[in-house]
Amino acid sequence: MSRIFAIHHRFIVKSSFLLIIVSAAGGWLYFFPENSRANSAPLVTAVHINTVSADSSQDQSPIIPVEGTTRTVYINGTYQDDDGCTDVSGSSNPLSAVFYRTDIIGGGDCTADSNNCYRLAANNCSILDCSSPSSTIASFSCSFPLQYYADRTDSGANGATDWTAAVTATDQASATGMLTNSTEVASLVSLDVPATLEFGTLAINAISAEQTLVFTNWGNQTIDGLVSAANFTCTTGTFPSNAIIFSPYSGSSFSSTSASTSPVTFSFNLAPLHNSPAASGITSTYWKLAMPVPDNVGVFGYAGSCSTVTTVVATGV
Repeated sequence: MSRIFAIHHRFIVKSSFLLIIVSAAGGWLYFFPENSRANSAPLVTAVHINTVSADSSQDQSPIIPVEGTTRTVYINGTYQDDDGCTDVSGSSNPLSAVFYRTDIIGGGDCTADSNNCYRLAANNCSILDCSSPSSTIASFSCSFPLQYYADRTDSGANGATDWTAAVTATDQASATGMLTNSTEVASLVSLDVPATLEFGTLAINAISAEQTLVFTNWGNQTIDGLVSAANFTCTTGTFPSNAIIFSPYSGSSFSSTSASTSPVTFSFNLAPLHNSPAASGITSTYWKLAMPVPDNVGVFGYAGSCSTVTTVVATGV
């Protein structure tokens, strides 16, 4: 007479159980599902935005860009999955994040744009402490380089909105959980100016040829400038800084403003680098040197090599 016995066998996938019945004679084998449990979707339980480190739980506002370069921004937090933290870490796209200007068209589904939408894929995010399959909670960190010209939201045209970080966790059954947090991106006023400008050899009472200085907006708002210059020092003698004249226009449109030892407004209205509407963040400015006649007739007032230091300070518009 055949004996029938039952074996309970645990499978790794979702901790399902099967009842296995085997014939002692080896003639047949039955599988019956028993106690099968539904998948638990993951939950993102915390999101923090800062520029501190990958393990910081600090919330930072505003995020301050760095002039002319990028700043690393961290989106850190925790997630929970009752099926084990490895249910997320083992999926094909475990974590993704979007950092976007909150009012942008499409919101979290925005098109990647370094002015207002940063999309972070799995390779931008790391799961930090999910070494045990029995653990249901793990922390994560996502990071990306924020451009210096990212839209400011602390004032100006976008002052009524902010930036949102949205993090999504996905498990092996493609179930998802998402959480958001928000911060501001600060205004940044900065201007890059070439180091030197040569006017060549000039006679007394002569005006130099027009020289070009290229200004680059290294911030995220439209700027003008304040120009000031020390009086010229020559091998022999000195002459005043108002010999420097400058204009935002070239050639016949050159409309000169004279420098001074006190700041003088230079209006060139330089918008920051922007993708849409397009703006290069770069403009050319035009400079001349008008050599003055010495104050005392018949006295050679200055000669040789002459130089000064001219300062251009960016001002927000």
